[in-house]
Amino acid sequence: MKRKYSLRDQRSFARVRRAGRSRRNRLLVLCCLANHLPHNRFGFVVSKRVGNAVVRNRLKRRLRAIFRLNLNRLHAGYDIVVICRAQAARAGYWDLEQAALQLVRRLHLQLADTPAPSAASDSG
Repeated sequence: MKRKYSLRDQRSFARVRRAGRSRRNRLLVLCCLANHLPHNRFGFVVSKRVGNAVVRNRLKRRLRAIFRLNLNRLHAGYDIVVICRAQAARAGYWDLEQAALQLVRRLHLQLADTPAPSAASDSG
């Protein structure tokens, strides 16, 4: 993920946590706050309670990949902080992706889905 898409300082994380909206499920907590920029910025938090350094880095890599691959499906202009809960350490990639996208939908950050081209051609 490019540097311009990253939250880097502690104040930014604290501002999103304090003033933003948040939703949670069993694997993740997602917080968001409008940033008035033409793009989103992401920050990932994985506590030492979740696991050792290998586990924490694996979770961050997976979450960065999930949000990078779904970047075009999100509304622009938000700072988004993703916090891993302890159960995330035992979850697979697809479980993390489903959990993240569920929270994105619950926060209304997802763009409206467009019908697939094959579905549109079959109806006519």
